[in-house]
Amino acid sequence: MLEEAGVIEHYVAVVNAAKVGKGLTVFARIWLTGQDAETVDHFTDAIRQLPQVVECHLMAGDCDFLLHIVAADLDDYRQFQIEHLTRIKGCKASKRKSRCRRSS
Repeated sequence: MLEEAGVIEHYVAVVNAAKVGKGLTVFARIWLTGQDAETVDHFTDAIRQLPQVVECHLMAGDCDFLLHIVAADLDDYRQFQIEHLTRIKGCKASKRKSRCRRSS
């Protein structure tokens, strides 16, 4: 009944990232060159193609986007950043924070 009413949109599986070789969680703040529809749409379309990005949030305030990224380790994340993230047209800057521990 909740599904039919649209209250429950879908179900998900929560994967233990460390057990699949992606033990590092990074939250990256992204600044774009502009916030016009074309730039935002291009960025989100590119992000959808990257399996390392498990969440992407359009933000109001300090940055344009907040990304939840998983990687094997810092070297793996850095490679992802160099080869993919910073090459997306319209991506002006990024800053990351690494998670120390998940509390829930």
